[in-house]
This record gives sequence, C-alpha cells and structure tokens, in this order.
Amino acid sequence: MANDVKDGSSEVSRQIKVAYIVIDTLDNNPMSDDHPERKITVTVSSVRHKDENLITRSQAKRVLSRLDQFQEVLLDFKGVTSIGQAFADEIFRVYKQSHPGVIVVTINTTPEVDKMISRAKSVENTPGFADRLEHKD
Repeated sequence: MANDVKDGSSEVSRQIKVAYIVIDTLDNNPMSDDHPERKITVTVSSVRHKDENLITRSQAKRVLSRLDQFQEVLLDFKGVTSIGQAFADEIFRVYKQSHPGVIVVTINTTPEVDKMISRAKSVENTPGFADRLEHKD
C-alpha cells in the first residue's frame, strides 16, 4: 500500500510505511490484560510533513490513533519546537478525559511546548470553564 504513494517525498513514504507496520502489528497481536508490555513510545514529529506546525486537533488525533490499547504512552517531542493550543488541548485535556486509564508522559519538550501543555491541562480548573462548555439538551 505505501509503495503506491507518489508525492515525491521519500520521508512521507517512509512514515506511511511505518504507520502501516504499527497498525498491522497492533491488529495482528492484540494485547490482552495479562500481556506484560503495555507501553509505547510515539515520536510526535512523525505526524508532520516537513516543517509543518502541529496546531490542529486532527494532527493530535493522528498522534493518538490507537493508543487506547496501551496503559502508558510516552510522547517524544524531539524536533518539535512549538505546538498549537488546539493540538495540546486535544491530547492533554480531551484525550485524557476520555481515556483516564492511559498515562501520557512527555519527553524532549521545549519550554514553549511545556507552556502549551500546562495551559491545556489547567483549562478545566479555570474559573467559569464549565459555564463556557456547550450543553446540548
């Protein structure tokens, strides 16, 4: 499948191949509760195309894809100098709320990335936060 990609970028092709391998490995080796290895490391920069900024929720969802199968996720931010508010919010607030059993740990973060992560984590504790949520009756 990955060999069909013809965009002229060997890096994108390599990343797609890696993604297929990871997905195939997860599909063919489902983890049971008695499986001792429940940890994965994800290189966050792998979802970028060249020097693209990581700013959107959809980019964050690509990072998080299928990670609910693990108990601990190590996000390696090596090579990522900044992230956007929506990207950070999707991972460190939305995902964490919907997957409370998954431990998310970060490494190789810059001060700017740390600032956005802290901001996303603290949003829930901001006065008036609950009043700003959309309520659907």
